[in-house]
Amino acid sequence: MGESFLADASATATTVTLTDVSTIEIKRDQFYNLSVKHPRLVFNIFNINFQRLRNSNDAALKEAHEREAKLEKLVNERTKELFETMEVLRFTNNELSVTRDNLIETQKFRQQFLANMSHEIRTPMNAIVGLTNLLIKSPLNEQQEKYLNVIKKSGANLLVIINDILDLAKIESGKMELESVPFPLIATAHNTQTILSLKAEEKGIKMHAEIAPDVPEYVLGDETRITQ
Repeated sequence: MGESFLADASATATTVTLTDVSTIEIKRDQFYNLSVKHPRLVFNIFNINFQRLRNSNDAALKEAHEREAKLEKLVNERTKELFETMEVLRFTNNELSVTRDNLIETQKFRQQFLANMSHEIRTPMNAIVGLTNLLIKSPLNEQQEKYLNVIKKSGANLLVIINDILDLAKIESGKMELESVPFPLIATAHNTQTILSLKAEEKGIKMHAEIAPDVPEYVLGDETRITQ
């Protein structure tokens, strides 16, 4: 027989026979009279319910301990993963710092190199242009004057190109500004032909250029870029 107590101080009793299982409710007065006449029975009822309560509590505690152990294991695993991730991030940050420092050092070296190269190239180019201007002012035949004008123009164009190459701001930004100023288009075309024809003559190649009559003598644009 198993018994349990209800909140209103009454009790229930479950009877089991070979052919039937039934539950009966025992009222408070009946239970009181029963306890007077059969104290041992009442003690057994309390003892059975206490055992049930203790077993239920033990099961709940066991389940709680198992859940706590699983949770603790999960927390430990996540903590380990977090520390490993932090180590990877710390290592990556160190690598990025080294890479950044190397990049800054490389940029400084490049700027210094270009500054030195700029000075080394401009110095002889200025001498060439200056001496060419002096020669143009001296007595010359027509062919010599033609060649010197080509040298002068080529030197001026080369200086512009050098300035563009050595201009870090233009190189890094990917921008190349074009001028828009009046210049003699036909004369520029002839000068360019002369520059190329000199190289062609060395290889035994003849060059011939024709300019349409409706081409204007002066236009707005960037003479250096067109010559390039």
